[in-house]
Amino acid sequence: MRKEWVLKALDTGKHVLIELPVSMTVADYLEMIESAKKSGKFLMDGTMFMHHHRLEMFLEHVSSEKAFGNVKSIDIEFCVMHDDDNMDEHVWPSQHDDPYGVVGSLGWYCVRFGLLVF
Repeated sequence: MRKEWVLKALDTGKHVLIELPVSMTVADYLEMIESAKKSGKFLMDGTMFMHHHRLEMFLEHVSSEKAFGNVKSIDIEFCVMHDDDNMDEHVWPSQHDDPYGVVGSLGWYCVRFGLLVF
């Protein structure tokens, strides 16, 4: 259902901020990106660090060969603290909204950050 509403919003001339996961398939996400390009509207994912001013500063520093040398690999760790009372609510996947649950979010943040560096 997410893709349907994103495409409708773009078709009516609205910018769209998508909560994670952005889509259930790569093909759906590519279709949304193409629609955003055609409409001239922004399609942004809800990855928090992507929209923070510190990211630009970090990328400037990590891309400096003088400071870091030639970066060939990075290690990324991301964790979430939960107590037993809300574990089921946040960790387990939902086939309609988030089929990968917290594992998908953890993977998304790590992969997204890695793609920025390289």
